[in-house]
Amino acid sequence: MSLLRDAASKDKDKDVRGSAEVALAKALNGKPAGDSDKAGKNTGLLVGVSAPGKRNRNVPAKTASLLQSTVKQVIRDKAPANIQTAPGTGMPSNLQLKQKGLAGYSIVPDVSKLKMIRRGRQVLVQCEVSLRLSPWAGEGEVWVADKTATVTGSGTVTSGNSSKAIADSSEECLVAVVSQVTLNQVVPFLSAQAR
Repeated sequence: MSLLRDAASKDKDKDVRGSAEVALAKALNGKPAGDSDKAGKNTGLLVGVSAPGKRNRNVPAKTASLLQSTVKQVIRDKAPANIQTAPGTGMPSNLQLKQKGLAGYSIVPDVSKLKMIRRGRQVLVQCEVSLRLSPWAGEGEVWVADKTATVTGSGTVTSGNSSKAIADSSEECLVAVVSQVTLNQVVPFLSAQAR
């Protein structure tokens, strides 16, 4: 136990500290830090959504931010009241989780594919988006069987061949797909976790 306490408080690596904190909390009281347990049930989730990472070089920053805000908006509009989104653009902190009495969850979107196929005066824009969902312990993701998932969706849009038309169609494709994936796969998954 002393090794876990040392790792949770002193390790230089933030991910190691987060994992050690979760392991320590589980060892001490049988549940991860940030979990809320009233009468043996979770009362809800506080969900953080990150912007797609830097590996998506062909996705403009404006579009990455739009994807992040789209996921959050669909959750706010369509998820049950016991599922809330974290304020700002980051993940929920330990303090926020404790103050609200909610378990944390993270959603990490990724643009898996953004491809343009020219066909005469038109361009076919193909996009694919994946979202990784996992419990969040205030400082890092916690990968747990049956509580961690990756969901994906894809779409195709026909565009004109100007640079602006291609950029607009790419954004339209990505936003439509992330919206549908969030509505049809993310919200039901989170709802099941919040029970």
